[in-house]
Amino acid sequence: MFDLKYLKEKLNRRWSSFEKKKKTFGLVKNTVYKKFIILCYARTGSNLLVSYLNSHPNIKVDGEIFSKLGEISFEKILDSEFRKYPKRIKAVGFKIFYDQPADYLNCGIWEHLGKMDELYVIHLKRQNKLRTMLSLKIAMKNDIWHGSTIGLKDKQVSFSFDELNNQFKQLENWEIEGERRFKEHPLLTIYYEDLDTNPEDIVKKILEFLELPYRKPKTKYSRQNPEKANKLIDNFEELKIGFLGTKWESFFRE
Repeated sequence: MFDLKYLKEKLNRRWSSFEKKKKTFGLVKNTVYKKFIILCYARTGSNLLVSYLNSHPNIKVDGEIFSKLGEISFEKILDSEFRKYPKRIKAVGFKIFYDQPADYLNCGIWEHLGKMDELYVIHLKRQNKLRTMLSLKIAMKNDIWHGSTIGLKDKQVSFSFDELNNQFKQLENWEIEGERRFKEHPLLTIYYEDLDTNPEDIVKKILEFLELPYRKPKTKYSRQNPEKANKLIDNFEELKIGFLGTKWESFFRE
């Protein structure tokens, strides 16, 4: 004889077991999490910061999702980024450089981000802009951006005064514009130099900013160019003299 009551109880037990497994393996999805961006420029320690944050169990951070758009709309990319995640994820973000998307800078993404409600902004800067431009030029020269050891000879580069002066001004303008664009948002400014020398304190500040519990940060990254700038720039002394008396003079004190 068919026992309907027994069948219902069996199905209920199986469903209960399935629900527990969903929670255990993160199959229960949600969109209740903090959304954030890491606003920065190349060679300011953004990969290091992303790796530290991704070592936290409640955070998911992606890289340059807006490096280039190609044929995809920024809305579609953003919707894919801020989708449903397992319940353990409490903060979701990505990094974006001031000059992205490289193939469609005026696509509207910056205006959209500026108007997003409850978007948290971590503004990552590097105090010594010379080190930013130096690291960028070395990476471009060798087409190696992370994870490889390069010999000193292959690292050595040179700059013209005008080249560096224009780059310093451009980066400073981007930083100012970033602060202005997101002045109505929760915004935390951090510096690479502090992240490099005192990562636990800086990550702690970020976790407090995102209202998340502290976990000791971990990373596989290390500095690519630890040498002093005068060892890496062929015409360092010439540039040092050229920038005397300017607002950039301190970059050459090593």
